[in-house]
Amino acid sequence: YNSILIRGNPFGLPMLPTGFNEVKDLSYIIELYKYNNERDLLKSYSVRISTDINKAKKSNIVIKKDSAVQDYEDLYALYKKASAHWIHDLTNYPLALFQNVSRLKNINIDNWTADHNNKMIGGDIVLTCNKIGNWWLSYYDREYSKYFARRYVLHQILMECRDKGITFYDLGVVSG
Repeated sequence: YNSILIRGNPFGLPMLPTGFNEVKDLSYIIELYKYNNERDLLKSYSVRISTDINKAKKSNIVIKKDSAVQDYEDLYALYKKASAHWIHDLTNYPLALFQNVSRLKNINIDNWTADHNNKMIGGDIVLTCNKIGNWWLSYYDREYSKYFARRYVLHQILMECRDKGITFYDLGVVSG
């Protein structure tokens, strides 16, 4: 007897086939609808994460959404630098993937970047659709990890998604 765990309803609402039982499990899904404002969201974090976000703010990390091909190419360079530290790069994304995502100019795709002293030190590509947000790609330069930019950017992403009416944010397969 084998089974496949499917998180959520794969058929989409309002369809719920007879016999389909949704299994509640531990996941990396953030239920943004539970937070009324930034203060509520901040209270949900551990003390360490809140402290790290404050350190990032004090470190003059500049967060922005970039859509130019060059910004995606800069993020690709960070991806390649990060993949050099992995034993096996399971993704091996080509540069063309990043360039093509930029050229799509899709309102449901955002490239969030973190800059320090006018240099990109990390970024996240976020997909949103039908009140669901997805953290698709996230790469940061290890040399700048002391600034905690990743956590600060993720917090800003969560705030914007919540403000846009996104109810769930999927962190996907999170490691490290």
